[in-house]
Amino acid sequence: MDRQHLIDNILEQMAKLKRIGHGTPRPGDPKCPTRAQIGLLFALSEGPQNFKDIAHRFCISPSAATQLVDALVQDRLVDRAEDKTDRRKILLSLTEDGKKQLLEAKKIHAAAFAKLFGPLEDSELSTLRNLMDKIINNID
Repeated sequence: MDRQHLIDNILEQMAKLKRIGHGTPRPGDPKCPTRAQIGLLFALSEGPQNFKDIAHRFCISPSAATQLVDALVQDRLVDRAEDKTDRRKILLSLTEDGKKQLLEAKKIHAAAFAKLFGPLEDSELSTLRNLMDKIINNID
């Protein structure tokens, strides 16, 4: 198998894994955040961020970032506050309910990925992690 064929095959497998990951169960609560909103909760767990940071991180427009945040603010999972160093900026941070929702999402994802990686031996998981590190560290 030539290199390009191998790369194409890996990309196909990654797409399948992504579809499986999107099929992870979500709590039955109709107010449960979407996957994009959960991604935002994960991002905000690193600390407060402004709309420009969020838009850049998710490769979306500032108006799309606002739409993504609005429902989380309404559900009291994210808080908006004025940046004390630059009052023109609004900082977004997790509320206590947001932290709880994020913890629940982490549990669901951990269970799904534990099942996904279940067939792999510890040494295979270590090799996979090392290969992923090598790829990620090569990204400019």
